[in-house]
Amino acid sequence: MKLLANLLAFAPMVVFGQQEFSVKGKVGQLGSPAKAYIQYAGKLDSSAVNAGIFEFKGTIASPTRARVYLVHNGENIRQIQGGVDMADLYIEPGNVQITAADSLTNAKIEGGIANKDFQSLSVTKKAVNDKMKAVDAKYQAASDTDKKSETFINKLREEYQVAANEGKVVDLAFAKTHTSSPVSLDILNQYLSTEPLATVIEPAFNALSPALKDSEAGKATAKQIASLKATDIGAVAPDFSQTDTAGTPVSLSSFKGKYVLVDFWASWCGPCRGENPNVVAAFNKYKDKNFTVLGVSLDQPGGKDKWLQAIKDDHLNGWTQVSDLKFWNNEVAQLYGIRSIPQNFLIGPDGKIVGKNLRGEALDKKLKEILD
Repeated sequence: MKLLANLLAFAPMVVFGQQEFSVKGKVGQLGSPAKAYIQYAGKLDSSAVNAGIFEFKGTIASPTRARVYLVHNGENIRQIQGGVDMADLYIEPGNVQITAADSLTNAKIEGGIANKDFQSLSVTKKAVNDKMKAVDAKYQAASDTDKKSETFINKLREEYQVAANEGKVVDLAFAKTHTSSPVSLDILNQYLSTEPLATVIEPAFNALSPALKDSEAGKATAKQIASLKATDIGAVAPDFSQTDTAGTPVSLSSFKGKYVLVDFWASWCGPCRGENPNVVAAFNKYKDKNFTVLGVSLDQPGGKDKWLQAIKDDHLNGWTQVSDLKFWNNEVAQLYGIRSIPQNFLIGPDGKIVGKNLRGEALDKKLKEILD
């Protein structure tokens, strides 16, 4: 697995009133060829490390979630396989200080209200995060044979999902009790596409402080919630038209009368490629029962060859594939409020959405429920 497989999945930063920030680090006496990196809002910046010291400077509009990496041997971070020394934090107008004896993993982070809240949440989630790290450690320590074993990988996925669900409970509880914290707004954004809008996300957002909701980030979240409500279960799926692999326009409405899974994915998306076998299995199992798939790819400009090769390699040519090759600006993805992939919507013969975010066994279970 590529360490930075999801590096570019971060949404572009919207620039409003910008303020200066700095992140200063001191990790032992580490020096060349060590290098530090910071990733935030779709950006990746680097800094040399001298006598353990590194620094990043920039401008932001408001407290922003970030991740700092420390590559001790100076290797290109985009090529690293496996684990790496890193720390999550918030960059805020002003100064943030990172201090550690030898590793970012055990770093002390000071500066800013958002960081204080985030550190409090991190302490609460330590047991959950340890479980996730244990799953990753099992994968890293596994033999090449096990890494190619579907049974082994599925078991790890199940273990990881259990921990992720526990973490979700902690996160949402934090958001409900810290209504003025930017961390709470980020938590709600994190679960926007996976949790029920009417019963979970919208009530929690409405309970946030007026100042937080009126911030630019808060207004953006409100807009996103409105967009997602239009694609919630029970809503009529917004119609669209996009060109297929041959350049022919294909509309969603042309599938009316069938159950159709609108599947958002991309050739560059590791989790999508991992989920593709489940979509293939579902298609083969139910294709003769008034079911099909409509793939919508978020491949990048100039990436048609990679898109086509992925379709071939993953055996996705049994159903229609469309894309405008605009990456995250894919017009259908924008229409459906897509902020992460893989993502899907199951649409009934009447054009209404009957399911969403159906992966693996959940997809098979839903199709069995309505088609068998």
